[in-house]
Amino acid sequence: MFPDFINNVAWEGMEALGGITFGVGEANNKNGADIMTVHTKQLVTYGGVLGWDFTNIWKIDEGISYPKLQWE
Repeated sequence: MFPDFINNVAWEGMEALGGITFGVGEANNKNGADIMTVHTKQLVTYGGVLGWDFTNIWKIDEGISYPKLQWE
């Protein structure tokens, strides 16, 4: 039913269409690993914990923006 989810995150207050809120999740399921809003703009949240590639795929302005793809 759902595709494989790997290194997926969701943060407090995030909602899906229809007002559904996310519960306790894990990085490798549809709910995503729970992170607090303050952590959404920190490199360590994605690169350190989840292993996202910030050399070739992702970029982030630490403390300022959310992760973006390199081409953005």
